[in-house]
Amino acid sequence: MRLLWLSFFCLLCVSAIPLAEEKKGKLVRLKVTRSTSPPRGRDATPYKHPWYEYLSADIAIGSNLQSFLYDFSTTSADLTVNFCTEHPPADPATCFEPLNSTSYRSESDSIGSDFVSFGEYWNVSRQQFPKSHKGVNERGFFGVVGAGWPSLSAYGITPFWMNALKMEAQNMFGIFMSHDGTKNFLRFGGPLLPSECDVDNIRWHSLSSLSYWQFPVDGLLYGAFSAKGRQQAVMDTGSGWIGVPGRYLKRMMKSQNVSYSDSEGAYLVGCDDAPYLPPLDLAIEGKGYQILPMEYVDLRNPLPGNMCVVNLKDSRGAFGADWTFGIPFMQSYCTSYDYDNKRIGFADNLF
Repeated sequence: MRLLWLSFFCLLCVSAIPLAEEKKGKLVRLKVTRSTSPPRGRDATPYKHPWYEYLSADIAIGSNLQSFLYDFSTTSADLTVNFCTEHPPADPATCFEPLNSTSYRSESDSIGSDFVSFGEYWNVSRQQFPKSHKGVNERGFFGVVGAGWPSLSAYGITPFWMNALKMEAQNMFGIFMSHDGTKNFLRFGGPLLPSECDVDNIRWHSLSSLSYWQFPVDGLLYGAFSAKGRQQAVMDTGSGWIGVPGRYLKRMMKSQNVSYSDSEGAYLVGCDDAPYLPPLDLAIEGKGYQILPMEYVDLRNPLPGNMCVVNLKDSRGAFGADWTFGIPFMQSYCTSYDYDNKRIGFADNLF
């Protein structure tokens, strides 16, 4: 098990929270979808990047179970459904055809409702969703299924996940991602399992906002560079990187002689040199977390010249926060999202 330490923060001892008595929950596979198109609202030059990675899942809608690939987002709340604009549709794989679903009901000009199924376990018979006619987006997703808090809903709709969780013993879900990105899944209605995560030593943090899954960060250590001061972080399943305050990131990269590539829109390091970069140590409410270079450098997809992308980026205040914790953090730590207790939990990834 990895050693977690941040000595200059004088970390407090962490008490174990046993979870052996809790229900396991149910398992659904997640996918990591790669696209050259940036996340929603991030198509400006500062967010340029050679590629973007997203967690995605298959969702079925209607009595005839029309199935589509969805962007699974912890920074959204609504389930968006792309409606067909012609009947019959030219390509039924790209839009929801309400005329083919006997259970569909139009609630208003902008809201519809129908049977929605995720995996083989979670079925909501009358889930409301906004009607969209934007088509399959440039990232290849039919829409977004939001796992954020209801305050993020643009329509005041109860999120699909909250309706689905009414059928479960626990109002929570967890995300596990293997270090190599080949095994990713969502466990809904219970914590993650000991075979995947060190759940006996899960560390819980109270949320500082009930919109995004947001919590405080107290400081960082990166090689010889350190910084203290309470800031805010948001978990973001739509980021293939860790978003760092820009004033820190420049100094961090400069301390390691890592240069920014204008052509790639990212910091690049020689792939052979990446293992010698320092870990990124974070302090969160007196507890230490360590992100190794094998997680924050993309060694699996080298660029010409055997250069690798450093997946640390200027956060630029995305979602009103200082930090965004995306896929590199989730590959380092299993993440648990607890609606009832308004908290988020992190456990060591054992896979």
